[in-house]
Amino acid sequence: MRIICPACQAAYDVPESAIAAGGRDVQCSACGHNWFQLWLPDLSARPAAGAPSAAAGLPAPGREPPLP
Repeated sequence: MRIICPACQAAYDVPESAIAAGGRDVQCSACGHNWFQLWLPDLSARPAAGAPSAAAGLPAPGREPPLP
């Protein structure tokens, strides 16, 4: 999971297990700012809205494509 310091915008990649579901206090090693970081799911692994999915172009489940 990526967290970003709200004071200086330094970014850190931390394991998701480092931030409990209820969040935790963290400190920026670049500027020393302290803040409470909530646990947020990693959205970078999900396709962007409107991006084609792996199933794009396939018929809907239960529907057969037309025969040529």
